[in-house]
Amino acid sequence: MSRPAIAAGAALALLCATLFAVAAWRTLDRGKRAAGPLRAFAVFWLGGAGYAGADALWSFAYLAGVDALPVGIVVLQVKIASACASFAALASYLFGVFTGKSRANFPLAAGYLGLFLAIESYYAWRGPYAVHAGFSGLGLDYARDAPFVWDALLVLLFVPPIVATIAYVSLLRFAPSSRVRRRILLTTGSLALFFGPDLVGYLTGHWEWWDLAERALGLVAGLGMLFATSPRMAQRDVDDLRSASRAS
Repeated sequence: MSRPAIAAGAALALLCATLFAVAAWRTLDRGKRAAGPLRAFAVFWLGGAGYAGADALWSFAYLAGVDALPVGIVVLQVKIASACASFAALASYLFGVFTGKSRANFPLAAGYLGLFLAIESYYAWRGPYAVHAGFSGLGLDYARDAPFVWDALLVLLFVPPIVATIAYVSLLRFAPSSRVRRRILLTTGSLALFFGPDLVGYLTGHWEWWDLAERALGLVAGLGMLFATSPRMAQRDVDDLRSASRAS
């Protein structure tokens, strides 16, 4: 355990949460006149802010000497809810841009609500009983584990937004201008950076310093998406892509 590293990890997480919250506010404020995908995109940012902010506050509470287990259990609930809401909204946004319709919203919402309940049940069954401090963050210790169940839940959590990202990048063939093509590529690259660290950590194991690198990469990905999808420009691109895809 390194208290300075935990403080650095908490500061990075808080910076990510602030960035995501500002992005959500900007999307909601400037997207009031825009229907559909932009509203879902604001929920994506809010979910990311909730997830990163809860993680940061847990670490700061631990460093301040607050009993970390009750706080950790509350943080776990916030992170589960935030992740499910954020990923459902991201998939809705990307599918909405891809199809020009909102027909995926209900199945995505229903599916992620079911997934939220399944993850909550899984963690309740595992029985958190203690907190451990890692190199730059905190984690809960559990009485039971079922890795294959968790693997299946992770697949259900990540696959819809990843598939939606692939569908979104396929819109390159409909892009009516180089400006729209650059925006699609930058958004897709930022999303790859957003999901990539989790995938690398899952496939290769957990390096001691990875928490810090993951949060730093998340911050870079957030900045890239924020630059690529300023609400006013994003809505114009959505309209351009819908027109181009219908014409084809």
